[in-house]
Amino acid sequence: MFRLHPLLFALLLLLVTACTPSTTHNKTGHSRPHYSLPAGILNSDQLRELFSNRTVDSITIARSRSTVSYYNPNGELRQRRNGKLRVGHWRITKKGRICLQIKGKKEKCRAVARQNGQYVKFIIKQNGQHQPVVRYIAFRDGNLLGL
Repeated sequence: MFRLHPLLFALLLLLVTACTPSTTHNKTGHSRPHYSLPAGILNSDQLRELFSNRTVDSITIARSRSTVSYYNPNGELRQRRNGKLRVGHWRITKKGRICLQIKGKKEKCRAVARQNGQYVKFIIKQNGQHQPVVRYIAFRDGNLLGL
């Protein structure tokens, strides 16, 4: 019969534990893997300070679409993209996500990180492969374009 040395057993147990993602429980009580967030993630206070009452220039990473948005402190969002005005709402969650809901579309909540001197919006993926979707170019005080 094969016997495993106690130290080797402890080392194997430690290795298996370290390689298994930790889990957290969601609101329904089901467990889900917990992965680290991208470096430089902003918290809810930082997001509010960065976006509220600001005109923001951004570009989508995948399609290189340029957008100018005004984030009204009352939660109203006004955007100009491809010459068209889009309206909706924005909010910040307690977990540090900025949520945008354009009229007629589903709300999307994303994380924002400051990396290498730039702000980047991410889709947070449960597999840990977080997807950068927007790069912010400029943040200017007030509604500069009358959006």
